[in-house]
Amino acid sequence: MSASQCWEEFELPVLQWVHELFPPDDTASFSRSEASESFPHLTGAQVDDALRRLYGHGLIEGKPQETSGLFYWTWLRPTGDGLRVLGEWPPAEEAALNDVLAEVLRRLADDLPEEDATATRRAGSSARKFSKQALMDLGKAEAQWLAREAVTGEGERTPP
Repeated sequence: MSASQCWEEFELPVLQWVHELFPPDDTASFSRSEASESFPHLTGAQVDDALRRLYGHGLIEGKPQETSGLFYWTWLRPTGDGLRVLGEWPPAEEAALNDVLAEVLRRLADDLPEEDATATRRAGSSARKFSKQALMDLGKAEAQWLAREAVTGEGERTPP
């Protein structure tokens, strides 16, 4: 099973559940081997594993406890990063996000070589004109390039 399949089958539904269905002052309990009430296709152990991975990645907060046959989580809630993963944060209008992005790009340009700085300033000036989806595509392409550069050391850009 690939990481994306694991994310879509386990962590993402559990993160959505934490956000949508679970008040932070309650306790969730899961039987180790039985199907979970909230996720009939998962055992309690699988739900607990998903919660622990989400917790380890900083996407949820809570206090895990374990007994011989049960897992307990108290004060379970998504973190700011968890809300961002779900597209729920920041709750600002798209125009305000574009303004922030434009300012970040303008400030970033001050620390770049002139050729890159010029392109970055142009991107900052254009940011308010882009739709949310275009900005997301640009951000994903840049993140992919940065990840590829970090892993392989190859700095050559390819079109998204």
